[in-house]
Amino acid sequence: MSEMCEFEVLVGSEVVFKDVVYVKAEGGEVILKDVLGGSKVFKGHKIIEVDVTSERLMLAPSKPK
Repeated sequence: MSEMCEFEVLVGSEVVFKDVVYVKAEGGEVILKDVLGGSKVFKGHKIIEVDVTSERLMLAPSKPK
């Protein structure tokens, strides 16, 4: 039996979403869903790092400000 990995999502050093179990990057946005079914969309962002050991997912704006 495998354990579920739930990610903490950061933009820079700020935690923006927790307990994430689903991530999809599509068309310049990142779609996140948490363990309870809640979702959040980060338009104009991209995934820059996935660290399974630390259960951390890092996002950054697609176009630097």
